[in-house]
Amino acid sequence: MLTRILSGVVALAIVLPVIVYGGVVAVKALVGAVLLVVLKEFSPVASPEHPLAAWVVTSAVGGAIYAQVSFGKASMTAAAMVTGVAILLTWAMFVHEDPEEGALSGAVTALVVPYIAAAMAFIGLVREFNPTGDAPEWLLFVLVGTWVTDSGAYFAGRLFGKRKLIERISPKKTWAGVYGGIIAAVAVSVIWATQTGLLPTVHAAALGAVLAVSCVVGDLVESMFKRARGIKDSGSIMPGHGGLYDRVDSLLFTMPVGWLYAVSFGLA
Repeated sequence: MLTRILSGVVALAIVLPVIVYGGVVAVKALVGAVLLVVLKEFSPVASPEHPLAAWVVTSAVGGAIYAQVSFGKASMTAAAMVTGVAILLTWAMFVHEDPEEGALSGAVTALVVPYIAAAMAFIGLVREFNPTGDAPEWLLFVLVGTWVTDSGAYFAGRLFGKRKLIERISPKKTWAGVYGGIIAAVAVSVIWATQTGLLPTVHAAALGAVLAVSCVVGDLVESMFKRARGIKDSGSIMPGHGGLYDRVDSLLFTMPVGWLYAVSFGLA
């Protein structure tokens, strides 16, 4: 537990100054660097036989898609997505001798890599809601909502968890944890809204609940891929936590959902 706490403190000491003081471009640059590490940790899922080659290809494709979503035009983003999928499928076909493994690897990689890259770009897009120089209120709101869900789910699951959520994917997750995470996220979101005026209380409660559900699902989806390949942790870069992919899996769902909610209701 101490290792986990210390590792988290070190990570926050690196990330928070960039988020709070760095501005939009600095946030996008940091996320781009994290993306490369996440794709390295994903490479054994993409291809257990050729993880290094998988990292090179997925980094090239994922990096291009991330750059287009972050800085490019919509038409070019679509072109990067389609071209990236074609490259990943072609790579999987040539690198795997077993056609079945090639098809499976290609399908998973062509789906997941563009999604990871595009979803991580939404961290920077949410940061754009508040111009550089202003406090990144929206980005902090979504980050805190995600982290609070994790904490609420952990403690509620430890105290009250009996009925398993999806045991075949994540044996420790319980329905009590889900409810605890939702309650925690809604409570913190409402308090945040009443204290800052960032968004109306009704929307804060609704978005808190949506973020909580997205957080849980994002975590489960990553667990599904790891379990399919017999992987426990995606990496070891954060002692006590695992890899960076283990830390951002929920953000891959909460950031796009938070952005879409804010834009759809004209809140940002």
